Amino acid sequence: MQKFQSALPMVLAAALCVAAPASAEDFSFDDLMAALSEHPRFEADFTEQRSSFLLARPIELKGRIRFDAEDSLEKIVESPFEEHITIDENEVVIERVNSEGKAATVQKTQYDLSNYPFLAKAIQGVSNVFAGDKRLLEELYNRELSGTADEWELTLTPKGEKLAEFIEAITIRGSGGIIDYIHSLEADGDESKLTLANRTEP
Repeated sequence: MQKFQSALPMVLAAALCVAAPASAEDFSFDDLMAALSEHPRFEADFTEQRSSFLLARPIELKGRIRFDAEDSLEKIVESPFEEHITIDENEVVIERVNSEGKAATVQKTQYDLSNYPFLAKAIQGVSNVFAGDKRLLEELYNRELSGTADEWELTLTPKGEKLAEFIEAITIRGSGGIIDYIHSLEADGDESKLTLANRTEP
């Protein structure tokens, strides 16, 4: 349980990149969710700056994110190491490639979400942003939406102490119909700043 809890902030960070609403003068959280539901699948390149008290300096990750509302969310890290995180309704799978030595090896870790009902709900709640499904978001997070449909910012903060043990705030910014920035601040002070580009919708 403790091992999975320590991985939760990374998994939550993986579970974040969304489409934005169509242009409008004023819009609400419901408008935003309705617009997100119109983009059930996409792929995008990402650059992520991660800082941690465990790191001497921030690390920059690069790779690709894939989302399918009917299947899974994938975060594929290509540099400075290779890692593949897959999140679906039932489990989280983390595969890390170790390229040291003569041959590359893959370390695979799987978490059955049925064994962690609250953490599963937290992960699925954030993943629901992609699909525009607001039910778990409303249950787990306080929400603050500002700006216009062409330039908006959504901030999520935990409602309960249990989730607040892991996440302090998640801020999502978008321009037009595409998100371009996600900031995740963890309870221990670690941060993730994720920038998205080259989005496609297969």
